[in-house]
Amino acid sequence: MTMSANRLSLAWWSSLTGTGLGLLLALLLAGNVGCGSKGSGGTGGTTGAAGSGACPMGSEGCVCYGNDTCNAPLTCLSKLCVNASASGNGGAPATGGATGNGGAPSTGGTTGSGGAVSSGGATGSGGSPGSGGAPATGGTTGSGGTPSTGGTTGSGGSPSTGGTPGSGGSPSTGGVTGGAGAGGAPGGPLQFTSGWVASTSNAYGIQGAIYTFGDMAGSTISPDCSTSTSTCFGATTTPTTKFCVSGTDTEVLYSTSLGDYDYATYWGAAVGFDLNGSATAGVAHQPYAASAHHVVGFSMSFTNNTSSAVRFSYLVYNGTSNVAYCVSQLSPGQNTVYFTNATANCYQTGGTALSNAAADGTVALQWQVPSSANGSISFNYCVDNLTPLTQ
Repeated sequence: MTMSANRLSLAWWSSLTGTGLGLLLALLLAGNVGCGSKGSGGTGGTTGAAGSGACPMGSEGCVCYGNDTCNAPLTCLSKLCVNASASGNGGAPATGGATGNGGAPSTGGTTGSGGAVSSGGATGSGGSPGSGGAPATGGTTGSGGTPSTGGTTGSGGSPSTGGTPGSGGSPSTGGVTGGAGAGGAPGGPLQFTSGWVASTSNAYGIQGAIYTFGDMAGSTISPDCSTSTSTCFGATTTPTTKFCVSGTDTEVLYSTSLGDYDYATYWGAAVGFDLNGSATAGVAHQPYAASAHHVVGFSMSFTNNTSSAVRFSYLVYNGTSNVAYCVSQLSPGQNTVYFTNATANCYQTGGTALSNAAADGTVALQWQVPSSANGSISFNYCVDNLTPLTQ
């Protein structure tokens, strides 16, 4: 019995040595695969079909077919194809190590992971979200015109433009034309009270008296301011924009000593209005700085109740003496007289025009009825809405 067993073992060993060394190596390889835990298939690689690349099914040393058969002349023993004809007397195959459950089918090589799943690239942030630009503030809503610090525009002044309308704000309404202005003086026509214009009553810094005067050679004018201020314009205690005068210019006489008519003596009668006068008696009027107040002339409404001509003049101090720059005759209705419209000796041709710079020496406005060598001249006229022209 012992001899028989030994012979069987020897025969099996011989068979293994002679024909199954390769089978043994295959079994060892298959065992390495079969004993390991089954790896998870790569998410991207294709699982090898029953290890077709390492050991074909039904071949010697490989797993049997599903019906427990093998390629001839192999026999399926314990799910493995072996060459039983090479075994000594058909001995049973050795149990040298249990076949690991047929081993896991070859994975067909390391299963590819399918490559790292593309993240699609770093997800674009879409760029920093646009802020949409700084939110529009709506623009600064027009304040309706900035009130003039020297007094808001009066009823005759240019209305405030209301400032530039905001691009998103409510447009300015154009500004409400101030009737008097907060703490300021009104613009528009100058107002006389008892023959006086106060600087606080207007936006132009104009202050002075209105008065009449004559040649003292026979001409008359009413009201007469040469004898008493009480009979001048003092009776007009209510503010007004209008004054009226009447009178007679005496005839200009001939002077033998001059050899000509004496216009210097018989020049007639006139009305004067100081632009920078003093409320203190005996203090002479001073030049008015027109440019400091942007004044470039005056406008007025003129009513002539007779046919006499009325000359309007700017009396300008040139540093040495007073020079009259005039327009020869006012027209009925509205008159606009810029400084540059007036000339010296306007009753003659070629007179020098008054400049805006020289106009800063203006001390008074005057209205005069020129006298004539052809006889006396009666006059009666009114001036209303005397208003500084500005730019």
